Amino acid sequence: DQGYAVDRTGRDQVTVLFMGTLCIRKNAQGVLRAWARLKPRNARLLMCGPIEEWLAQVCPDELALPSVEARGRVSNVAAAYAEADVFIMPSFEEGGPQVTFEAATFGLPLIASPMGDGGMAQKTDAIWPIDPYDIDSMAAALERFIADADLRAEYGARAFKAAPGFDWNVVGARRLEALRSALVV
Repeated sequence: DQGYAVDRTGRDQVTVLFMGTLCIRKNAQGVLRAWARLKPRNARLLMCGPIEEWLAQVCPDELALPSVEARGRVSNVAAAYAEADVFIMPSFEEGGPQVTFEAATFGLPLIASPMGDGGMAQKTDAIWPIDPYDIDSMAAALERFIADADLRAEYGARAFKAAPGFDWNVVGARRLEALRSALVV
């Protein structure tokens, strides 16, 4: 898969995307709290995925901000990625952040925690790393990407270039080879 080319130039508003279950373990509350500190005028936070009851109880004011759209479960995830300008995944816990790899195939700049980056930060320069426990640094990263179209373009190109290395077929072949190498005596 070569990914999807999306023209993001000329947009009046920057859309930051969080994709996945809006829950505590994925740190949706961290994104919402960072967003509330920013109060951006030229940006919106698009959150796609079912909202966990705990999150709704912890962040009702943040979810009600006019610049936050909690869309719920979406049937056309490709349209949500194409609509976005920046992707954020500040997760505390992940089995494998498929949404981060999907965002990369759309050429989205990636802001992610170590768990949310799926190993991309160790193998590429495609991730803007964040500490999921540090709301101030998360807000600073969001502010920087919202304000800087060149930075968004640079990191989006990095992510798009790195994406094919995280395709299931590529990852599976590497793991198979590693297993074969480990079993050869």
